[in-house]
Amino acid sequence: MSGSRHRECNPIGPHQRTARRALECHQHARAKLDERRAFDEDPSRYETTRELPRGSRPATVLLTVAGSAGALEPMLGLVASLPSSCTAAVAIALHGSETSQLVALLERRSVLHVRWAASASVLTAGCVYVVPPSRHLVVNPDRRLTLSSAPRQPWFRPSLDWMIDSAAASFRERHVAVVLSGRLNDGARGIRTAHRLGGATLAQHPRCSSYPAMPQAAINTACIREILPLVPLFEAVNRAIAAYDADDAARQEPFAS
Repeated sequence: MSGSRHRECNPIGPHQRTARRALECHQHARAKLDERRAFDEDPSRYETTRELPRGSRPATVLLTVAGSAGALEPMLGLVASLPSSCTAAVAIALHGSETSQLVALLERRSVLHVRWAASASVLTAGCVYVVPPSRHLVVNPDRRLTLSSAPRQPWFRPSLDWMIDSAAASFRERHVAVVLSGRLNDGARGIRTAHRLGGATLAQHPRCSSYPAMPQAAINTACIREILPLVPLFEAVNRAIAAYDADDAARQEPFAS
């Protein structure tokens, strides 16, 4: 694809992919029903009570990470790769049965402050916000979050498109959007918006994805800047965030006399 960096990797075998897909489809359907019931019966299980770190400040850069089937391990690896000095806020939306455990799993792997996303929360530098199961996330222009129980868009809740679209509209060129493994095409529309508004757009290489349809749909928009296997993808995300920091530092330097 013109204008994008594209690195190959070893593919997953077709028989392994078919068996995994059948098992995960069954587990996904049952788990999503259980999650919806649990949230409706006890929404407090996804409330955040932890205080933000001292000296925390509103984020000026936002990293959105979107995924579905097969994206759990890539998400954990990506967030684990972010250093304690990370100046971006991170918003994560995942389709699938693992969502209810995602905060606990990330806390074990990440040096950043991890919490469930909540309405009216202000995006804070160095914090990771996980979208609760069966809720949409909207990023507002004032950097505050809104959770919504609106209908699925069109098949999904959370909608990856809603998260990426609203993040792009609010952070514009200071937005890094990543699409990982998953089924169908959620997130592709949001990638178009992020690209149009000047954000950095990246996708997991489809041949390195357990489920390639979602990253491939994002790539098919011709709006993905880099298409990479996981370790180079993690490095590219860190470079993109560091580039914003370098620009900010340059602007703060006094003009030479």
